[in-house]
Amino acid sequence: MATEEKSLNFLEQIIEEDLKNGLSQNKLRFRFPPEPNGYLHVGHDSAICLNFGLGIDYQAPVNLRFDDTNPAKEEQEYVDAIKKDIEWLGYQWANECYASDYFQQLYDWAVEFIKKGKAYVDSQTSEEMAKQKGTPTQVGTNSPYRDRSVEENLDLFERMKNGEFEEGTHILRAKIDMASPNMLMRDPIMYRILKKHHHRTGNDWCIYPMYDWAHGESDYLEQISHSFCTLEFLPHRELYDWFLDQVYDETKVRPKQREFMADFEIQKRGISPVDNPTEYEAEWPAEIAKQKAAVAQGHEEVVSLGGLYVLGTERHESRRIDNQLRGRSGRQGDPGESRFYLSLQDDLMRRFNSTMVERFLTAAGIPEDQPIESKMVSNSIKSAQTQVEAQNFEIRKNVLKYDDVMNRQREVIYGERRSVLEGKDISEQVKRFLAETITAYVSAATADGYAEDWDLDTLFAAIGAIYPMSFTLADLEAEVGGRSGLDTEFLASRIIEDAHAAYAKREETLTPPVMRELERKVLLSVLDRKWREHLYEMDYLQEGIGLLS
Repeated sequence: MATEEKSLNFLEQIIEEDLKNGLSQNKLRFRFPPEPNGYLHVGHDSAICLNFGLGIDYQAPVNLRFDDTNPAKEEQEYVDAIKKDIEWLGYQWANECYASDYFQQLYDWAVEFIKKGKAYVDSQTSEEMAKQKGTPTQVGTNSPYRDRSVEENLDLFERMKNGEFEEGTHILRAKIDMASPNMLMRDPIMYRILKKHHHRTGNDWCIYPMYDWAHGESDYLEQISHSFCTLEFLPHRELYDWFLDQVYDETKVRPKQREFMADFEIQKRGISPVDNPTEYEAEWPAEIAKQKAAVAQGHEEVVSLGGLYVLGTERHESRRIDNQLRGRSGRQGDPGESRFYLSLQDDLMRRFNSTMVERFLTAAGIPEDQPIESKMVSNSIKSAQTQVEAQNFEIRKNVLKYDDVMNRQREVIYGERRSVLEGKDISEQVKRFLAETITAYVSAATADGYAEDWDLDTLFAAIGAIYPMSFTLADLEAEVGGRSGLDTEFLASRIIEDAHAAYAKREETLTPPVMRELERKVLLSVLDRKWREHLYEMDYLQEGIGLLS
């Protein structure tokens, strides 16, 4: 048994300790949570192998969760590429999840935060908030909006969600501690307004959760047992735990975010956070400093060897992607080198007449395994990429036009809705709706032929379903000396006049205040129903014509 214990690596020791302390084996669950705002790099590979490897060792599920909380930078293209790379590495996820799956739950929790006085809407500019943030050695200053009433915060937050405000006008902040030594705990932002098209939710949301708010709560909703991270995420752990504290249910698994390098070294000396919490906390600062120094030393060793050498297995449709890969070999001024290898079977080559090149090489007797280097080939690839980028740019312009139209429609709808909710007298508007509806009915029934050809019996039956008419078709015909004396304008004006009279009589029966309230309720119900139908139709249209964001 002792030999088996020594064979465990430090991550397995953390898991084994949790199992020993009561965590059930069937509650083990890991995850790999990339943000779909770019392509995977070397650091991602280590995280993939780490989490999926633990899943294999412990026969535990591993979720692939995309933390898609920033539609301004995320694209479906990145989602597909990440999935493809994980499969290429030989791993398979248990569940494909998205932070966007939890947008409604995150919003509902944020509302509860406001009700409990743990979050507030701040209306300052980003520059003003930056000044109040303080420094690591100087405490921050409370926002002048920190003590807004719960009612005002709830109203503003809902209107943020409904798209009534422009980007940058309001944010939702957690109310924690502006004097905290951890800068991330100084009333961090939970939500910001972003009127951008989301690759999964479309235009359903006008506010999006910040990464720190969505990340830990997504772990909790998926019941992730272990959230392993590297040193760069260490300052975020306190905020990760604070957010969890506000929603945690003791009947469920609480995710543990662990910075495993320092944790392992301390526990290797026999100091456990469970059995020796005081000693563990005392050892923590020195060990973190030691691990940071070790990482810095490793970085210097890589730099001294010439930096990273990135091998690209294909050229991509976008030069931006190739440049991202090149950039990995020389990040932040470090040295490095990159080299791309191309095949005539690559997607980019297939789109631009690679068969002609293949016939030429075959005729020239050049072996298949012989590499060919030519500036002409590089220039041809660059030209092909430019054409693809131009095509994609036109697609994106159409998406922007679509989003702009939707935003203008949203402003009109929510402006109308707000007027109704604020108690505006809409009686004249209702009368106009009534007149327009009757005019549309009459125009449709009298569009073709002469008066003798019109199906006026059907028209009167349809209008009779709207309100109780005080006259019949025979009465009108008698008034003008027969059906031939009827025309569209006369019919519309007589029916509208009669409808307004019936409406006034109904208002007299119900009393004006009751009638005004009834008008508002009916209009609000119809407005909401028609708006939802319109959104569904626009989503269907977007899918049908293949708009890509």
